[in-house]
Amino acid sequence: MKKLLFTCLLAVLVLTLTACPKKNPPASFIFPDLAATIIQGETKDITVSIKRDPDFTESISFSRTALPAGITADNFKPASTTASSSILPLKATSVAKIGEYNITLKATADSGVEKTANLLLKIEAPATITVSGRVVAAFSGKPLDNIEVFIEGHSSVKTKANGQFTISNVTAPYDLIAIKSSSKVVMIYQGLTRTDPIIFFQGFSEGSKTKSAKIEGTVSGGAAYPLPPSYVSKIVAVDTSQNEGITYTAGISDKTGAYKYLAKWRNDSTTTIDMHALQWKEAAGVPVAYTGYGKLTGIALTDGDMLKNQDIVLQAIGSTRFKGHVSVPNAYEVDSKKMYINFDNKSFMRTVKDSSSKLDFDYPSPQIAGAKLDLELSARNANSHSLRFLTGLALNTGPINIEIPKAAEPLKPDNNATEIDNSTSFSWSSFANGIYFVEIVRSFDLSHDQPFYYFYTKDTSITIPDLTAFGLELPKSTEYEWDIVGIAPYKSVDQAAALEPFSDTYYTQPDVQFSHSELRKFKTAP
Repeated sequence: MKKLLFTCLLAVLVLTLTACPKKNPPASFIFPDLAATIIQGETKDITVSIKRDPDFTESISFSRTALPAGITADNFKPASTTASSSILPLKATSVAKIGEYNITLKATADSGVEKTANLLLKIEAPATITVSGRVVAAFSGKPLDNIEVFIEGHSSVKTKANGQFTISNVTAPYDLIAIKSSSKVVMIYQGLTRTDPIIFFQGFSEGSKTKSAKIEGTVSGGAAYPLPPSYVSKIVAVDTSQNEGITYTAGISDKTGAYKYLAKWRNDSTTTIDMHALQWKEAAGVPVAYTGYGKLTGIALTDGDMLKNQDIVLQAIGSTRFKGHVSVPNAYEVDSKKMYINFDNKSFMRTVKDSSSKLDFDYPSPQIAGAKLDLELSARNANSHSLRFLTGLALNTGPINIEIPKAAEPLKPDNNATEIDNSTSFSWSSFANGIYFVEIVRSFDLSHDQPFYYFYTKDTSITIPDLTAFGLELPKSTEYEWDIVGIAPYKSVDQAAALEPFSDTYYTQPDVQFSHSELRKFKTAP
């Protein structure tokens, strides 16, 4: 009887469960915990993710609790999303306290469902590096010895005869100050991270010995000499060896076709050059037609040589067209357009000097095998000017549109400001895709009786460092001048500590941009 009763009850239970199907829970999401590490002085994006059920499509809004001291954060990007993740941008100061911290994150669905997750944030000290660099003279590259090099938090060192220095246990990014006490010149490179910086020292001439050789000859062909009015002929040398050739363009006698050329180079006592001669007819600084081209190749030179009878015969050449349009910022006006014939990416000869303010240009270019075009465009406003230099363009380029960037303009202090000291901030507007070279100098102080300061920085403000400990106190009641040069395309000061701005090599890049601000004056505090 009991067995029969149990069997009946079991049957009733099975029927009941079958008649009442189980309900699925509503679609939702999981918010897992996460961990991240940030270095002192670092900016880092933390990806915060949820795991959605297949049918869960609601938007999720993210928020957080307070952050540890020394850590700041922008809002989540995006703050609300139908995707499965968002970005929490964190920034740690250089003095953020090292350790592990728990930060509560909250994810809230449109329906009001909330989930929390723990972010275990670890703050660590940055790894240190050994900085082994060189100090060289700007433009010549000659190594400079006995230059004092200082990185904050470390003892200063002096460069050796080869210009080298080494400072260990450096935390990047770092600011490097190089001082030549005898001339009171200070170079400041801000925000470096590289271990092998080259410091290009400004403000004085320390060139390596220049080698030279004289070359003479006669140019013939093309439009016969003596040249008719409005005809121009020029010659340029190209150093084809590994030496550092100093390129410039020389004229050819309009009457006889005779030329004299002083070839210059550095490094070895011997070198090899090619010479290019070009002739054209022009009007208002712009060629009308090219009438001849010739060259000599493989000329071997030794320092002190005098070579004669290096004659060049010009051959007839054709022309093609180089066209384009210039775009300038508001309140700017084009003041110069120059075109150069680039024979081999080592030397160039200017053939166009167009001083009109026209935005459109259309110039003839010579059909020379292997040659390219370089274009220099300059625009000004009332106070500053901006320049763009394009290299390696095809002879028949165009039409192309070229935009000249807005110059970096000084903001503070005002012109003729007084009471300037080491706490005064010098600030300026930005220059697109560039860094800045800032000069703070004494006008007409050829004796360098007072400190001169030269900065490379990515920031748009600086202060004059207090170098009293090095015997270079900022002088009192002293007049100074300052200006800003924008340099692009440089993403960081690290690049300026490898490839020297303003050098011939720098100008071989495909797209070089500069701006030069107005010159402002100030007087230091009494």
